[in-house]
Formats: sequence, structure tokens, C-alpha cells
Amino acid sequence: MGREVVHRLTAGVAPVNRLLQENRRFLTDDKVGLHINHLNGNSAVQRLTTEWEVAVLDGLAKVGQVRQPQGHSLLLIEANTVLE
Repeated sequence: MGREVVHRLTAGVAPVNRLLQENRRFLTDDKVGLHINHLNGNSAVQRLTTEWEVAVLDGLAKVGQVRQPQGHSLLLIEANTVLE
């Protein structure tokens, strides 16, 4: 499925790479590639915000369904469970 998920950061690489792999279930290869490019970029702010985006998407996918319709940049998120 697309290119190998790897980025060059030294601290915390394994957890982020695991999340990127898990997010491939619902993200397009282009979106995952964009995440990888941002994680490998020079901007510390962009790297940090991308790490958070990857982590939050993975968390949302654990409590609901995350979909990215083909040809769209929007993500659709549907909760599977009602939390009390």
C-alpha cells in the first residue's frame, strides 16, 4: 500500500510510525505521504502539529469510524459508541 512509512525524527519515531501505519486503513496514500513529508520537514511547528493530527486521528478511529472519501481532503468521523 503506497510507500513505506518512515520518517527521520530520532525521538519517538516508533510510536508515530505505528500510528501512521494504522491510519493507512482510512487515509489515502497521498494524505499519509503528506504527513510523512511534514514529519520530515524543517518546521518544528509543522512536525509537532502533524504528530498531534496523526495521534488524534488514530484515537478517533478507535472509538468510531474515520473515512476519507476519494478525491476529498475532508475526513468523515462517525462515533460507534455513545459515551456517558
